[in-house]
Amino acid sequence: MNESSHSSQEYFHTPVVSQEPPPELKEEPEEVKKKLSETFYYDYLELISTPYVSSPDRIPLYFLALNHSFGYDCKRRANLQLLDNNTLMYIAGNQMVLLDFKNKTQMYLQSSSGQGIGAIGVHPDKTYFAVAEKGSFPKIIIYEYPSLKPYRILQDGTEKAYAYVDFNNEGNLLASVGCHPDYTITIWDWKGEQPILRTKAFSQDVFKVTFNPDNDEQLTTSGSGHIKFWEMAFTFTGLKLQGSLGRFGKTSTTDIEGYAELPDGKVLSGSEWGNLLLWEGSLIKVELCRTGMKSCHNGSINQIMLDEGEVITAGSDGSVRKDECWE
Repeated sequence: MNESSHSSQEYFHTPVVSQEPPPELKEEPEEVKKKLSETFYYDYLELISTPYVSSPDRIPLYFLALNHSFGYDCKRRANLQLLDNNTLMYIAGNQMVLLDFKNKTQMYLQSSSGQGIGAIGVHPDKTYFAVAEKGSFPKIIIYEYPSLKPYRILQDGTEKAYAYVDFNNEGNLLASVGCHPDYTITIWDWKGEQPILRTKAFSQDVFKVTFNPDNDEQLTTSGSGHIKFWEMAFTFTGLKLQGSLGRFGKTSTTDIEGYAELPDGKVLSGSEWGNLLLWEGSLIKVELCRTGMKSCHNGSINQIMLDEGEVITAGSDGSVRKDECWE
């Protein structure tokens, strides 16, 4: 054999096994969730945006103070909320206006971003209300009522603006949905300032999100060309928010502004042409109109309410109707 040749054993060495014990794996510390005291409040003056002038040589900042707000956006969804027998709440630009319509007085809350407010919602006990703002990763600020102290702040729920917020019937959860570009739906443990569930609601504008009044584990969203039915369900990977998109079938696809969850689990929604659509599961069971095949409304149905077993609708035609008009 040539001296320069080598045996195969020289090419395939037996690996050397270390006799030293393996290094101990360091456990990553668990993320500690902050627990806020029930008596903790934020400082309102540290939160709010302040006025500014384009040129510091013109008007001193201390000259600028809000005297009165005359604005009201009647086209904004859910922009009129009742806080008590005498007080209404609504958005006007960068302000939250609390109107005492008995004494004809107003109080104001500034937004923290300075870029406006997207949506508002009132706790079922009327002891808190949510102000969901606009801006870069805007906040949702929960105010205590009637003290108007900032109680909780929810962050990172959407990128640019909130479209809608809603408390569940028990009042311990808050649902929010964002605008373009993310359309994120989030379920919050709002007292703990923690998101419980989060997912993308849809790929187009979402107008509204609400909890089912009779089942906190079910929600509905609606918007541009769609309605979607959601359920919080335990899966093998944990708690998930599962959505089922409504299928219009032979009915024309429509934007859906108003809807209401019925006690039997069905959902009654409006349409752009003014008729009502009754949804069972994710399918349309029946389309409702007025006697004589007339539309319920001349235009879209913006609001549907249940009142002691009666269904009341409000439309873009300015009329309000009861269910006795339909067939």
